[in-house]
Amino acid sequence: MKVIREKFQNEFKTKSFRSRMLKTAVVLFTACILAVSALSGCSQNNKNNADSMNDTAKKDGQTENGVLYIKKDGLYEHSFSNNTNNLLYRTYNFNKMDTNGPAAQYSQDGKYLYYLERSNSGNTLKVMEPGKEGKKSDKAESNNKDQEDNSRENNVIASDVEDFRILKGGEILYKKSSEGGLYIYRDNDSDKISGYVEEYFLNKDEDLMLFYTDNTGSDIYKEKSYYNSMIAGIEPCETGTLYYYDLKNNEKGREKIQDGILTGSIKYSQDFKIVYYIKKEEDKQVLYCIKGLKESADNTVEPELIAQGDIINNLHVDSETGNFYYQIEEKDDRLYDLFIDDDMTTDIENPAKPQISEEDKKNMFETKKVISDKELKEYALLNMEEEFRKSLKEKFKIFHFGAVFYYNTSESKKLSDNAYMYIPKYERVENTIKNNTVFFDEIDVNNIEKIKLSEAFSDYLNCLNQKMNYSSDDEYKKADKEDNDKAKELDIDKLIYEYYHERQSPLGEYFYYRKTDKKDKEEALEEERRKHGTSSDYGDDNSLYEYGKDEYDSLYDDDIYDYDSAYYGWSYSDTSDDIADEFFYVLGIIRKKVFNTCFVSGDEVYGFNLDNDYIIDVCVDNKNKKVYFRRFSDERVKMLKELSTFNEYFFKMESEGLDYKKIYLVPMEFCKADLSESKVDNFELMDDEVSSISGVYGGKIYYMKDELNNDYEYSFNGTLYCDGKKIRPDIDNIIVNDGTIYLQTESDRGINATYSLYKLDADNKAEKIAADVYDHKILSDKSVVYVNNYNKNRNKGDLKLWKDKDHDELLDKDVVSLIGGERDYYYDFRDFY
Repeated sequence: MKVIREKFQNEFKTKSFRSRMLKTAVVLFTACILAVSALSGCSQNNKNNADSMNDTAKKDGQTENGVLYIKKDGLYEHSFSNNTNNLLYRTYNFNKMDTNGPAAQYSQDGKYLYYLERSNSGNTLKVMEPGKEGKKSDKAESNNKDQEDNSRENNVIASDVEDFRILKGGEILYKKSSEGGLYIYRDNDSDKISGYVEEYFLNKDEDLMLFYTDNTGSDIYKEKSYYNSMIAGIEPCETGTLYYYDLKNNEKGREKIQDGILTGSIKYSQDFKIVYYIKKEEDKQVLYCIKGLKESADNTVEPELIAQGDIINNLHVDSETGNFYYQIEEKDDRLYDLFIDDDMTTDIENPAKPQISEEDKKNMFETKKVISDKELKEYALLNMEEEFRKSLKEKFKIFHFGAVFYYNTSESKKLSDNAYMYIPKYERVENTIKNNTVFFDEIDVNNIEKIKLSEAFSDYLNCLNQKMNYSSDDEYKKADKEDNDKAKELDIDKLIYEYYHERQSPLGEYFYYRKTDKKDKEEALEEERRKHGTSSDYGDDNSLYEYGKDEYDSLYDDDIYDYDSAYYGWSYSDTSDDIADEFFYVLGIIRKKVFNTCFVSGDEVYGFNLDNDYIIDVCVDNKNKKVYFRRFSDERVKMLKELSTFNEYFFKMESEGLDYKKIYLVPMEFCKADLSESKVDNFELMDDEVSSISGVYGGKIYYMKDELNNDYEYSFNGTLYCDGKKIRPDIDNIIVNDGTIYLQTESDRGINATYSLYKLDADNKAEKIAADVYDHKILSDKSVVYVNNYNKNRNKGDLKLWKDKDHDELLDKDVVSLIGGERDYYYDFRDFY
């Protein structure tokens, strides 16, 4: 799996923030998705990559005449003008693990090259004039190396640098690794903007900056190692202090906007005319905005309060207009209470614990049933009931339920009182075609038929019984083989025992029985030492190794009852959670009539008003007044409408060899309709077996069809279509660069993963650029510099320039990496999977 490519051109992020991995997100039918792309097709990142080669600016390893890259003996530049490879800096090396983004960048006028170099204190930021020093490709001159190195000592800007960026005005922003501090270098001098900075943002003109800080976040940098921090579970700070900084005013310094802001809540227009953020105030969240930062003479503006509530969700901001969608929801279990009649509540908060003897455990072990005269059965059922109730509540909390508002930079308008939505955080296929459609299910709260928890719990026990592997019961095994369509008769005594009889279960202390005594612990420990090493491997003489006492005991039994778990490799918390997951899916089926799919355009809300309203995602093309959506087929809807209870659903699906994954994850119909001022009409079926909508670009709709494996899980890659026509299979990444679409396909796994690269023409025909690509960079004339034929053992490949099918030129060999390529913007975690 590959992390989403971060917007280095827009912002630096901490190592925790910039390691967002793509995950396979299950799209739930009952909730409509807020489909906001990870990257925008017109993002600053793509604009910077597409700078005209006629400009004098040199940035991101690309110059008007060449490209930067690294070989074993140093930093090179290939000059397009004279087709030569020039060694700029001998024995060049930098620590990739400590940086994110290009390690070498030219100044705006192209005169200076700024670069990171490995040192004892991390990476050191330096500067050189390529035309005056270091440009020696003749290895015979290596005896002058010491003299070169000495001359470069005066070119040091800063040490311990994590990232740096050259701004449009020529200033250099850089961040230090150990402290996380942010600095600006201008006029041959560095000024400290702030200590630890969690994240910062620049406006379009790069003359104004927002950033936030948090004192606890500095602990991340003390770890020194990004991977150690990730493994240790260090998370970004939740709240911080928001500041702004005028990059053109050397004297003013930073100005504080507000304390206690939720760090993931900052949204803004690209010109910073309006900035939104959410602040924690006691037990509430408050949405504020600030206006006119750039226009204000002294940049002192007061925050304006927009809304407050238990929880506020930022949905989408229009980067050009600053118009903003948000949702206010309550903390409590309102959604759960709307659909569930909890008729199983009890006044007994802490029921008396049963007194179970070893003889009782032995009896249960032999009969494979819970004992019936010691109140253990009742105690276990209460425990199972609470597990199920808790799991159901957690499922409801996955979704966001509350009122949706539209703020037009001056006032708010409520669009819905009861909007129900799922907000995905990840995409399986990285995609820079944007879909900023806000859509949701509006719940008709007055027509909800509640489900009694007692009935749901009865269904839960039946479902658990069906799924349970009664491995020790020959009768059940035989029944399964003879008639898969016939449900196993529920024996609650057997079910409870099988569920709880393992030692690690929540009630293991009452059920678990060992047939014989275990070996003496010290004898077992000594035997383990003889087999595997000295006592130093296991701690002092009184310790029982890192597994812990209970786990170690279980390894050393003379005769442990040989059984299979109820589920192979299950954990008990996941068991109720998994079945509650199924129940939650079915809830959408049997209560669908109260869910009405809606979407917004501007400040208007539209509904589909279809008999088949099993719609799961929507994409609006406002420019061409079209709306695209996926939905279940009429045949599937007919089948689902026949089901009215969880049991009916479950046994119907069992008899047909289906489960909820096969209901929800199978590809669906793809439709389009016209969008008028007051309604949606002229519905048309465009395609079927569509798994996701990528978005609209250039007036055309792009979408994916994916293959499902035997577990009905999507592969990471899919097949890309446009307006009903197949483009390419096995798509891993969709890149929009200055009006042209490029595709990465057939990606393999590993830290040195390679892929194939294609370019789409105006008719969406995919022209192959190269296979086995290790890294690439798209130039402003739409040609591509890439590295392929990469030897993963020697870490070397060929550097090539592709212009079209008739021009694919070898530039250099034995290239280690490309400066400013795709790999400079993300870490690749596929080697871990």
